[in-house]
Amino acid sequence: DTLPNSLSRSVLRERIYSTALDYFSVAPGWPLHESHALRKDILVLIKFWHSLAAEKKYLKPALFTGTAAVLDSESGSTPVSTFVSSEGWMNTMTMSNRSKAKSLLGPSFSQKSEGPSTELVKVYLKKRSLIMALVCNEVERLSTLYNPLGDPEQGIEGEEALTGWQATNFLPSERSWKDYAKLAWHSSPHLAVHLTN
Repeated sequence: DTLPNSLSRSVLRERIYSTALDYFSVAPGWPLHESHALRKDILVLIKFWHSLAAEKKYLKPALFTGTAAVLDSESGSTPVSTFVSSEGWMNTMTMSNRSKAKSLLGPSFSQKSEGPSTELVKVYLKKRSLIMALVCNEVERLSTLYNPLGDPEQGIEGEEALTGWQATNFLPSERSWKDYAKLAWHSSPHLAVHLTN
C-alpha cells in the first residue's frame, strides 16, 4: 500500500510546521558564533520564510480532498500537530487518536458543510501565518544583533520582503491574536508561553 500523494505531503507539511513551532517553544537565546555564521543563519531563516510564503498556492481545499477522506476514515489517522502532549517534541508525536484531534479542531471540523478538507486548509493557513510572523520576529531580532547600528553595507538581502509582509499582510486584530494564542496553546503550551518573547 502506498499513501496518496496529498496525504504524504500533508504529513510532511505537519512535520515541518511542528518542527518550526518547536524552535519557538523555548526562550530565545543569544548567538555565540561569528558574525558571518550569524548572517548565514539569518539567510536560512529568510529562505525558509520565502518557502512558506510560496506554499500558499498549494493550500487549497481541492488538493486536500483525498487527504481529508483518509483522515476522516476508519483508519483514525490525523494530522500530527493536532495532538496536545505534556511530554516530547511536537514533531515526534504519534498519528492516532482521532477523537482527541477532532475535539481540538472543534466541532466545526466534522459538522460544517464546507467539509473537512476546507477546515484542514484553514488550520494550515493559520499555522503558516503564525510561523511566518514568528520567523519575521526572529529575523528582526537576529538582524539587530548582527547589525546593531543599521549599517546599509551590512544589510541582508531579502529582509525587506519580510518587513513589507509584516507591515501590509500581518495586521492582526485582537480576535486574531486570541486565535493565534489558542493555536499556539494547542500546538504546545511552551510555545504559547514564549509567544510574547
